[in-house]
Amino acid sequence: MSFRREMACAAACVALLASPAAAGEANAPDPSVVLFKEGVTAGKVGDYARAEAAFRSAYALRPSASTLRNWALTEMRLGKMVEALGHLREALKWPGWTAEQRSIVEQNLDDAYGATGHVVVRTTDGARVGIDGVLTDRVAPIEAPLDVTAGRRRVEARLGAQVARADVDAPPGQIVHVDLPVAQETTAPAPASDAAPAARQLAGGQAPGAPSRNSTWWSAPHTTAVGLAAAGGLGLALGVYFEARSSSAASEVRSLRSALAGQCTGLAFAPGCAGLRDTIGQVYTDETLARVAFAAGATAAVGAAVVLLLAGPGAVVRTGSVQWIPQFAPGAAGVAGRF
Repeated sequence: MSFRREMACAAACVALLASPAAAGEANAPDPSVVLFKEGVTAGKVGDYARAEAAFRSAYALRPSASTLRNWALTEMRLGKMVEALGHLREALKWPGWTAEQRSIVEQNLDDAYGATGHVVVRTTDGARVGIDGVLTDRVAPIEAPLDVTAGRRRVEARLGAQVARADVDAPPGQIVHVDLPVAQETTAPAPASDAAPAARQLAGGQAPGAPSRNSTWWSAPHTTAVGLAAAGGLGLALGVYFEARSSSAASEVRSLRSALAGQCTGLAFAPGCAGLRDTIGQVYTDETLARVAFAAGATAAVGAAVVLLLAGPGAVVRTGSVQWIPQFAPGAAGVAGRF
């Protein structure tokens, strides 16, 4: 902006501030008038940040054309050319300007337009456009240029999850064009419903819901039941084995006791007493192992029966585990485990 234009703008600003509308605002007992006066005073001394805040607050309380125009002038002084351009466009839409006042506001708008860049974005319909990472409210197709801060700008277009970006030089006062198509996701069409069964038959498959040609009795529940039954049989067999050993050891104990004839009851023990004690311990150990084996075998057999009776052919059966650990101590024996 030249020195002559600045002087003309300043004179026009004074003329507008002294207009009947401004005078009416100054005389009105309204908080917006106080703020308007504060903005005028701050602008005269060059405190444009304070002036902008005052005009913005005054316009929020009571919108008026003169307040909006003065707000835009302070934004221009602060370098906020894009915001000032938008406010001046809005100010020109207000009725009541005289021909002289409108001419001044139009000159202000030309100055703001000449200090900003303008980008026309051609992109995929429905895409939302953003400048420097900030999305605007513009959705393609967009006819009017986007006003941007002059210089190099990052333009992007978003359509769903897809994004296209481009760096654009936006000289002040000029319109530039950028093509920014967004790649759209494509999905393959689903095959026709009547062709799907034929395709599966050619590939050796089968239609959903049709009985399986390869199905056998060995489903998951049946396999689990067979395993439990085998474990039950093994448990019962071990129980019979340990029961037989216990009976044999008990017979041997009776024989040793008859042979020793009470020689192991006093303080002095006969040589065969140690063997008698060991045989008695074996009887207890075998009896304990037999009971544990019978219990585990019965549990596994019952589990197999329950699986076969309650689980369907397609059911998924979760099984636990049984771990047996024989434990022996002097004079005692047993089994520890977890299920």
